[in-house]
Amino acid sequence: MNENHILWIWLKTALNDRSLKTYKIYKKLGNIQSIYSCTVKDIDSLEFLTDKDKSMLLDKDLSSVNQTYRLCKSNSIGITTIEDDDYPKLLREIDNPPCVLFYYGNYAKAFSKPCITIVGTRDCTTYGEVTTTYISGMLAACGFTIACGVAKGIDSFAMESAVKSDGSVIMVLPDGLIATNYTNKYKFKNIRYNGVVISEHLPNEKTSKYAYHERNRILSGVSLGTIVTQAPQVSGSLITAGYAADQGRDVFAVPANIDMIQSKGSNKLIKDGATPIFGYEDVLETYLPRYKDVLIKCSEKDQINILKKSEEDLFIKVEDFKRVIIKQLDEDEQKVFALMSHREVTADYIIDRTNIPVSQVLGIISSLEAKGAIVSCPGNKYKILV
Repeated sequence: MNENHILWIWLKTALNDRSLKTYKIYKKLGNIQSIYSCTVKDIDSLEFLTDKDKSMLLDKDLSSVNQTYRLCKSNSIGITTIEDDDYPKLLREIDNPPCVLFYYGNYAKAFSKPCITIVGTRDCTTYGEVTTTYISGMLAACGFTIACGVAKGIDSFAMESAVKSDGSVIMVLPDGLIATNYTNKYKFKNIRYNGVVISEHLPNEKTSKYAYHERNRILSGVSLGTIVTQAPQVSGSLITAGYAADQGRDVFAVPANIDMIQSKGSNKLIKDGATPIFGYEDVLETYLPRYKDVLIKCSEKDQINILKKSEEDLFIKVEDFKRVIIKQLDEDEQKVFALMSHREVTADYIIDRTNIPVSQVLGIISSLEAKGAIVSCPGNKYKILV
């Protein structure tokens, strides 16, 4: 049992999990032991605290905190804090870094490599999908860890391509590791060996109005640079890029046709000074001199061989997943689910191959999505969630 980790959970619980005051207290008092041991006089000197905050900090009861700690351990959730040696070096440098990170997966491997963040719109075009898949896969094959969110669209394509390329992934959550939805939890299973899911929030903390903005500072903060592959004019991806610029990190963007609405934001980034990239090589060459002991020049032929092996592994995962999920479905759901694979299929494809009415098929598809069996893709297509 790590006493300091328990005390950090106590502080987050005392101040409210999402409080911005946690880091301010740490900077004032120096370490978590001093914070936990603080007296009334110590607390009164912290003028930014409310009376409620002060009262909570004087309550030293750890019974509920110990329960949270045990909950983490029973769910294979690791903890690192700003006082620990394994805390991400780059993240420590940003303004108001998270004092605690909860994680699931292979933390050490993911953070042992130089990291690049890839972000973009949920509603991407085929162009966004293709460029994201290509850039993420090739950079992962060259030795980068890819950081991304957990939304559909660009996030999912970046994650899937990096994993298929036998690369490492860091996925950053806006909510707690236990509170997050089933769809995300199945994604985590795909990266538990090569990647890690991280969150600054207590395991049962649900998302909030500003959660994604807060999360975005971590997305950019763990990385050397952020790539926006496709984003409209109003997009959380641009907020992440803004954080990256403020943090002194590199910002890259993929150019697109000027009439492509989904790329107006990423095009504007280039106009405002972001580095345009026309392939993964532009990013690789930026960092290769600094990380030549870790990064390698990987040819497209090398990646094809990696993807071929990954395709075989994916087929096995799909079949294993089918055997588990199909037991949870009714008869009509099983008929539809049996037609699904890791490749995208349309609703028309399903309708043509079943005797189920159109309206009922659409209802079954929605039910399968809700149960975390399939996921929707751009163009009204669907595939098994692996």
